Amino acid sequence: MPVSRSFLLVALVALLPASGVFARSLRSERSIGSGQSSSVYVRRLLTNDCSQEHQYPTCNDGSPSGYYLQRPNPASPGTAWVIYLEGGDFCTDAVSCERRKLLAPGHMSSNGWGLLRVPGSTSLQGIMAADPRVNPHLHTANKVYIPYCSSDLWSGTSRNATDGVVFSGALILRAVIADLIQREDLASATRIAFSGSSAGGIGVLLHIDYLKRELAAAGATGVYVQGLMDSAWYAHDPATCTPQLSEESKRKHCLDANIIQQMKDGYQFWSGDVPQTCSKAGSTPWLCYIASVLRPSVTSDIFVFQWLYDSYFASSTEIPRLLAEGAEISSLQYHNAAQKINSISSMVRRSMRMYDQRHLNNSHITVVVLPTCFSHARLLLDSWTAPMPRDTTLAEIVDCHYANAIGMPDASMHDGRCGRRAFYKHSCRNSVVENSACQHFGNIPVYQQLEAAIAELPAVASTDCQAAEERLAENYQFLTG
Repeated sequence: MPVSRSFLLVALVALLPASGVFARSLRSERSIGSGQSSSVYVRRLLTNDCSQEHQYPTCNDGSPSGYYLQRPNPASPGTAWVIYLEGGDFCTDAVSCERRKLLAPGHMSSNGWGLLRVPGSTSLQGIMAADPRVNPHLHTANKVYIPYCSSDLWSGTSRNATDGVVFSGALILRAVIADLIQREDLASATRIAFSGSSAGGIGVLLHIDYLKRELAAAGATGVYVQGLMDSAWYAHDPATCTPQLSEESKRKHCLDANIIQQMKDGYQFWSGDVPQTCSKAGSTPWLCYIASVLRPSVTSDIFVFQWLYDSYFASSTEIPRLLAEGAEISSLQYHNAAQKINSISSMVRRSMRMYDQRHLNNSHITVVVLPTCFSHARLLLDSWTAPMPRDTTLAEIVDCHYANAIGMPDASMHDGRCGRRAFYKHSCRNSVVENSACQHFGNIPVYQQLEAAIAELPAVASTDCQAAEERLAENYQFLTG
């Protein structure tokens, strides 16, 4: 993996049932699943010992994988659950993994995990909060936070070290699901918000159908699994992106070749596992990490939250390289980077329309929220209850998505405001500075400069923008019948 992406993200902030010997070796520092109440998140490590016939998957460095669990009232357990997959980039070769180990060791090891995590801490805000003011609809839900320590987009299936690093993201998630089904009776749930941001969002799309199959095999009936994919939608059109395509058309329809190469390298390096429904549909397996390619083969309901100008898009510009070199960045270079980010944003919008035209009538509910902001991720921020376009909040839209999916009467939810409403929002101006829904980057100069450069881009032609918005507003909404 090139220096650029890893440097930018660090420098600028951002299977088998657990029974028998498995159950005896899973270590919980404090039991909260046997009638003992807890408002904190308690760590559970999937710890191996030599007597086991089967071994639990581990983090990159061989340390135990695991998760954090909160059961607000185990004596009277609720039937709503939130399962959250942490995000945090990836590495694709020995060099990039060694760099990741130095700059982001917490994403490769569990050695720094604390025994407890308190609601309201940095990683447990938003949808994981216990405060009803912050999390009005899911604060009483049972919650599972799965730290990301595999560096493989939750897709690795290797138990043996590759260049000294183990990649077991898919195996870790499967082990956690098996443990939750056996020890916490997850199959009795009525609602599961299976959620993740960034790399975690990709993990949600990769594994949501697997989760539903495991629940069904465990006898679950009446459970609704709601996929919440936050800031993880990249776009690419394999049918269009042929070698013969002009450079101008490639900029409109195709991811950068270096990103595609990273996905290919990662898939091979991690022994990656992607849904066969995607790869059998004719997609090159590693392209199944791209949401617009993978989504049509996923049968589950998906809620997509994606900043229109996601700050992660900056990793495709020359800004990270300039930062790594310590160079002074000119206004022209910021302008060129803003144009590149805008081009990727346009690909995201087009991919939504293509998905609409090809698949909407034959697939399950998809809700799309695209605020016109330069930002990244929101589910774990208390600001998910802040006003969004159309006088609503992300927390409310998520709950409305659930209500409509299960056929709950509109009048019973949020003062009757959960009907056939489109929540797609894209301003015909690049209003990233004025938009009150945006979360700005404070005093980080590089992001401030990029945001300002995006705001200075020419407005989209009004007729094109209006037509696109009307088309999406017509189709990307809650489908109530």
